[in-house]
Amino acid sequence: MATAQRKYPTASDYLICALEPPQKSWAKSYITTFFVAGVQSTQCVEGYNSVIKRVVNGRLQNLATRIFSLTKELL
Repeated sequence: MATAQRKYPTASDYLICALEPPQKSWAKSYITTFFVAGVQSTQCVEGYNSVIKRVVNGRLQNLATRIFSLTKELL
């Protein structure tokens, strides 16, 4: 942050207001290889969905419908 303030002195006040409050959440963003400004992705979930789709050889909606039916029968 100090580097940005030195590099852009005219924007210093803006940088303090915009970047200091969410600074506590930066650690999670930085830990995952590169800074993403807190943006989260569904990429992991999409990966799981892809694996499930290949295993069941069909649409996930059909799988969900079948699981729901079986659960309903058991209860």
